[in-house]
Amino acid sequence: MKLLTKQQCTIHATASAYLLSLNTERLVQREPFIMAGGDVLNIKDKFTSTDNGKGAAATHGINLDDGWYQQYEGKVLATHETGQPAVYILFSAFEIRNGRSAVSDFIKELGAYLYIGYVEISGTLFSCRGRSSTNVAPCKTVQRFYINEQTSFNF
Repeated sequence: MKLLTKQQCTIHATASAYLLSLNTERLVQREPFIMAGGDVLNIKDKFTSTDNGKGAAATHGINLDDGWYQQYEGKVLATHETGQPAVYILFSAFEIRNGRSAVSDFIKELGAYLYIGYVEISGTLFSCRGRSSTNVAPCKTVQRFYINEQTSFNF
């Protein structure tokens, strides 16, 4: 995987994850993410939580608000705020009832190819939680979400 430049990828820390803005979606490596527990997320796989959203303060899973799901999009190698290269696992997130993207409010400001990202550390997902706190989602289990004929989006 090739290290992206700051012109190709800008990274913004949020309260629960990173937002990665890419200058083209072709930079995303479309390969599976093997979770620490052995489960595999393939491109476009969807989920509502990892590790049942539970764990200690610094090691709890990802738990989306009711009515939302995340979708796995791939990986990129980019420079973390520490100056070190890091693999970022990328997701999009959508509201179930209408398909609205969780990042749609930021696209004008940050760019059209915008992803929610976490740093991968041995199959776990690391994120910042403010300036002084971090979280590592253990990624031992995943609660998958499937779109069926009863799920309707009003675009």
